[in-house]
Amino acid sequence: MELHRLAPWNRTASPLTLVAIEWYGRQVDQLDTMHSAKVTLTGAGADSLAVWEVLDSVPDASESP
Repeated sequence: MELHRLAPWNRTASPLTLVAIEWYGRQVDQLDTMHSAKVTLTGAGADSLAVWEVLDSVPDASESP
């Protein structure tokens, strides 16, 4: 899954890739909306994400109607 990190200072988006989701010590493919998990992201600036930042998902073109 690709996500975009929105930079508030210039409103540009940096692409990040979700490579893993760990939920209670287990690797999972997805989560329900109300759950939280440890995620591993790669891409420019992934190591400098802060808790208040918002990530937006990029729609998968193959899933469009």
